[in-house]
Amino acid sequence: MFKCGHGVELNPKEAIRLFQRAAKRANSSSYTELGYCYRDGVGVNQDDVEAERHFRLGAYHGGSYGYYELARCHFYGVRLAYDPEEAVRLLKRALTCRNVGSWPYYLLGEAYVRGDGVE
Repeated sequence: MFKCGHGVELNPKEAIRLFQRAAKRANSSSYTELGYCYRDGVGVNQDDVEAERHFRLGAYHGGSYGYYELARCHFYGVRLAYDPEEAVRLLKRALTCRNVGSWPYYLLGEAYVRGDGVE
């Protein structure tokens, strides 16, 4: 809410503080949100290394979107080396997480349509 100003005054610094508090309690979504903030420079200086680190922590703590964001980077060669096989591996891991959204399914389907990273 503070990150986007939904129902409260826009306050990215407060959003970062709250995401960090939740992340200290191993909340996977908070790690992934911190990754988005570092990736996009929202409330913090833009930092691709920190973004990747937080996406990895989100994935490590069971967050499907942490895996999804890492897979996107590998599929498109953005911030990480182009590696479609690694992207497919990450997407398959995302599908084993609780509360999987639709985007990992979509990107995996795209991989099969293009023949990227799949046999």
